[in-house]
Amino acid sequence: MPEGMNEFLWFALGVFSYRIISGVLHYGHLAELFEKQLAHILNILHILSEDLDNALKMKYSTMRDAGISSEEIKEIRDVDSKSYKIWREMTIARIITHWPRLYKKLIRFDNWRGAISYLRESKKKLL
Repeated sequence: MPEGMNEFLWFALGVFSYRIISGVLHYGHLAELFEKQLAHILNILHILSEDLDNALKMKYSTMRDAGISSEEIKEIRDVDSKSYKIWREMTIARIITHWPRLYKKLIRFDNWRGAISYLRESKKKLL
């Protein structure tokens, strides 16, 4: 073996191992960041959902006070309920669709109910 080749091999091995270890650590740090961000996003959506629910209750109360018939209120409530459920499910679907592919395994839910369960679990761990 030529002189200095042994040192060069150790140098190359060091560079190679550095790249592998730093890549794994980088992925781990980003995974933790994405997991925290997912919990924060779900928390904001949960707060929005509760506020929307309260606004709808106020809407129906105001309609009742304005003298609108209970049948009309029920029809409007049914339409609002369907729209509200669609909004919640579409929001979760968009999060899943637009989440970075490399970190999709962090998402352990596929609907609103699962997302809220995940949020409750993650609040214990992360927040």
